[in-house]
Amino acid sequence: MDTMDTSNSWEKVLPSLDIADRAAPGREAGDPAALAKRTLDITIALSGAVLLAPLAAAMAIAMKVESRGPVLFVSRRLGRDGHVFRCVKFRTMTADGQVTRLGGLLRRFGLDELPQLVNVLRGEMSLVGPRPVMAADSPESEVPRLRRFEVNPGMTGLWALHQAHWSELHSYISPDESYRKNWSVWLDVVILMRCLGAALAGRGH
Repeated sequence: MDTMDTSNSWEKVLPSLDIADRAAPGREAGDPAALAKRTLDITIALSGAVLLAPLAAAMAIAMKVESRGPVLFVSRRLGRDGHVFRCVKFRTMTADGQVTRLGGLLRRFGLDELPQLVNVLRGEMSLVGPRPVMAADSPESEVPRLRRFEVNPGMTGLWALHQAHWSELHSYISPDESYRKNWSVWLDVVILMRCLGAALAGRGH
C-alpha cells in the first residue's frame, strides 16, 4: 500500500512498542521467526483473497465500464536479493495520467493494492516489509550494499506510517532499515492493524 496518513510517524512507532522478539539482521528462510512470518503471510493473504474475491471482481467490472484500459497495472519492482518481479495492482489512472473516479476511491481505502496478495502468495512480497522499489529507480550497483534487500518488500510497512511521500531511493533507507533490524511477528501484526485502521477510515493514500 502507498503512504497512509496516520497520527504516528514511523520514528514514533518503534519506541511505542514493547518488542520482545527483536530479530537479528538477515534471518534465513529456515529460521523459526521467518517461518512464522511466512505462515502469517500465507494465512492472511489466502483468506483475504478468498473473502475479497467478489469485491475484487465487482471492482474489475466497474473499472472496465468507467474507462478504457487493462484492469491491472503491472510494474517491475526489486524483491529480495534484488530479484526483479512483476508487482500488480488495480489500475487507477487513464492513459493520459488522470486518476479515475473509481481509482480515487480505491486509493482512498487502499483497495488498489489488493492484487498484491497474489505477489505475497507467490513469495515475492510480504504483507509487511520495506517499500517495494521500482526496478528503474535503483542502479544495479546499489543493491548489494543496501541491506533492505535481505527481506521481501511489503504491501505495507513502517514507511506507510509516515506522513511524508517519498520518491527517491535514498528516502526509503531509514524506515526500511529500522524495520529490517527490528522485525518480529508481533511488529508485523501491530503495523497491519494500524494500517488497516487507516484504510478503513479512508486514509489509504
